[in-house]
Amino acid sequence: MNTQTITLAALNRNTIYTPLALLYCRACLEKDKTLAKKISVELKEYELDDSDEFILWELVRPSPRVIGFSCYLWNIEKILKLCRMIRRVMPGVIIILGGPEVSPQAREILQNNPEPDLIVRGEGEFVFTQVIKTILKGKNDFSRIEGLTFRAGRRIIETPGQPPIANLDAIPSVYRDKRVELSNREVCIETQRGCVFGCGFCYYNKGRREWRTFSIRRVKKELAFLLKHRDTTIYLMDPVFNIDLKRSKEICRFIIKHNPYHIPFHTEIQAELVDRELAVLLKKANMRFVEVGLQSGNEHVLRNVQRPFNRERFIQGFTFMKNSGLTVELQLILGLPGETLESFKRSLDFALSLDPPILSVFKLHVLPGTTIRAMAASLGIEYEKAPPYESIKSTTLPFTDSITAQKIVNSVSLFRRNNKARQYCKTRGLNMTELIHRWLEHLRDDSLLLNGENNKILENETKQFINSLKRRIP
Repeated sequence: MNTQTITLAALNRNTIYTPLALLYCRACLEKDKTLAKKISVELKEYELDDSDEFILWELVRPSPRVIGFSCYLWNIEKILKLCRMIRRVMPGVIIILGGPEVSPQAREILQNNPEPDLIVRGEGEFVFTQVIKTILKGKNDFSRIEGLTFRAGRRIIETPGQPPIANLDAIPSVYRDKRVELSNREVCIETQRGCVFGCGFCYYNKGRREWRTFSIRRVKKELAFLLKHRDTTIYLMDPVFNIDLKRSKEICRFIIKHNPYHIPFHTEIQAELVDRELAVLLKKANMRFVEVGLQSGNEHVLRNVQRPFNRERFIQGFTFMKNSGLTVELQLILGLPGETLESFKRSLDFALSLDPPILSVFKLHVLPGTTIRAMAASLGIEYEKAPPYESIKSTTLPFTDSITAQKIVNSVSLFRRNNKARQYCKTRGLNMTELIHRWLEHLRDDSLLLNGENNKILENETKQFINSLKRRIP
């Protein structure tokens, strides 16, 4: 019996990260007994910098029956271009898309791009397997499969959404497969899915608030296997690793006990839910990099996006982590609904007062499927219509204020670790943003801040300004 080739393609910003979604899909296909001798599954990984010609040749060379792409904000435009090229050289191949970038706008994607045949919406592991079974039977009617948007002649049909996978352990584990290279990679694993929060800027909860976990037994089994590999890093890619405090501590204790090579971890944490014990356990478990989303220090702005926030508990949890020696990245978002230039500056000063090891400020991305995307017009938010959908302005943050805020953000790294600048602020009772405001007045051309901080002219201006501060300190 001739086998049909199913090609799964991952276009990554960096192939150091393992393509977990496609690894799951391959595992589900290969575990299905009815498909065992009928298909050959190839998983191809590329970087965005790879040439279109190279990727195209790699994809079409084995003459696959199906090509599936995992779509994200950073790769969708290149994937759609590849779809156009694939269709020209292989008109009969079936092109399937899936992932968070296409799920909430599946109909629109198919209407505007005639090349893809079908989009899997939501969790795709078992749905994709059903689709492949239908294709191999020679059928093109997918109407009985939930969670699909597909073409039927000139019509686009959307089936009802699929329920979340209730038993996550039913998804095969992927890392015991010797084909998966683990050395010198950041290995992505999940211990849970979904999110109990409904933040308006985020698509983690996929429009729902069903929070589900892989069994602790399954998690420990996967970790035990991965911790035997020296040259790797593990990314616990849960929306909020510590949403269940008892469970997160148990996982940390397991890592501490079974990590002889001191493999580093990376995860995302809710600061308000961190107690002193968890902070110590995170450090002992070698959580080298911890992301903490503050997003804004303004409670009115956070209420606008349904973001829970308790200032005192946030400060306490963040302090526990910092005092334990964790490398914490504190994150802010510029451009949230209701944010003004003044409220953003106060949020930035609050974040700086915590003295985070890393401070990152991102422009608001108006993502498909989010509440903010649906309400953008009523909120007065204007944004780029192409990925990454960055906010341009809003009713409360006009374009000129948004640009000023960006200049302030781009100036922070010039001053926050400078002892002279810090001493000047302390002596004069200034916040860092007030100092930066004086710095912007000092600059003859502050547009330099929008064109890269390594500009030689900007470096010289910074030195002159800092030297002038020294003369002003009593």
